[in-house]
Amino acid sequence: MSTRVLIVEDNRSLGLALASAVERVKLQPELVGSLTHAREELEKGEFGGILLDLGLPDGHGLSLLEDWKWGEMPLVAVVTAHGEIENAIEARKLGVVRFLTKPVAFDELEEFLGDIEEPQREPAETEQKTTALIGAAPAMQEVFQKTAHACLSREPLVIRGAAGTGRSHVAALIGNHSGGRLLWLHAAPEVESKEFERALSAEEGATLVIEDVAVLSKASQRELIRLLDEREVASLPRLIVTCDEEGLRGKVEEGTLEAELYYRLQVLEIFLPGLKERLGDLPALAYHFLGQIDSGGRLKFGGEVLEKLQGYDWPGNLRELRNVVSFCISARGGTGEVRLEDLPEYLQGGSGRIVAEASPLEECLDAWIEGLDLDSVTYQEIQGQVEGLLLGELLKRFDGKPSRMARELGINRSTLRKKLRELPGGQS
Repeated sequence: MSTRVLIVEDNRSLGLALASAVERVKLQPELVGSLTHAREELEKGEFGGILLDLGLPDGHGLSLLEDWKWGEMPLVAVVTAHGEIENAIEARKLGVVRFLTKPVAFDELEEFLGDIEEPQREPAETEQKTTALIGAAPAMQEVFQKTAHACLSREPLVIRGAAGTGRSHVAALIGNHSGGRLLWLHAAPEVESKEFERALSAEEGATLVIEDVAVLSKASQRELIRLLDEREVASLPRLIVTCDEEGLRGKVEEGTLEAELYYRLQVLEIFLPGLKERLGDLPALAYHFLGQIDSGGRLKFGGEVLEKLQGYDWPGNLRELRNVVSFCISARGGTGEVRLEDLPEYLQGGSGRIVAEASPLEECLDAWIEGLDLDSVTYQEIQGQVEGLLLGELLKRFDGKPSRMARELGINRSTLRKKLRELPGGQS
């Protein structure tokens, strides 16, 4: 394989940084700033790899792959600030092996370049550093890496997450990209056999989405298992099921889901985080819903309002945010700037943040401190007792091996041993 790397990047500074990284691993960079120049270089000779920007002055980067005519395609990594899921899916179909989101993480770049250096090694599957369909929260990067993979697969898929996180939306997105007809079955405790039969008898290439599959009664689950067993795998529609954040394994452990059904469905899985885990995306999501509900584009959110919304915990997730946006449109008549007084009443007062229930740790600490005589102990003594208990419990999890515990938890080994010697019993 050639050691030459074609860098197609119109940002000169980033292009030079990429070229420098290529040179550091003893490969030969060729930097161009447009599709036209990229095609000219490909006409001249072979490349072992391509670093391809998507937003180029003379077209979309993927068009270079769509009309490929230069022999065997080398390893390709997409370098982009645009992480729309459509790009990810299309890129995977065209043979892209890695996604590098700007600003580029150079350790990931070096991994990709390592694949060029060692062509006998199968290109490593990596977590796709894409942004979400809306926004760019780190919590969503793995979601869309897995979504892109699921779009290219026919294996059963579980989509889990709390209510309102967009499970049905992701299922529809994957189903529509998988080809064939998209069918839906909304689970209820009792589903008649003929409903299952009709859903499972869809034409070849179809996708069947069973929403809230864990709601099915044991009898309905067993009937679904029977029907799945009776059919050839190749004749079945691709199965996508949704469930709450606990997941199907948790349902098996609590005895509400048949293990046999779990093993048939649990192949691929996508977990959708709650909105409170991706609050940085909230402004973009709010404007997305605004465009869905009122495409006139005459309304905007003031900075104070967005700050208030980002200070709220969103137990209803995306569904609740969409309802709030709809409320604001009605309050403002669809025009002008949304003000604090235009928000629903429960979002107007205080910080807007819901007070979370006490964690088990907080409850235990509260009960323990309640029993202390705070007039006869110092803070250092209290801290020492707590740390001693913590270290003792953690050490058990590492089979009583301080060296392993220090390595795994990033603790200085000498410091850990000193602390352990100070514990009652003088552990070491």
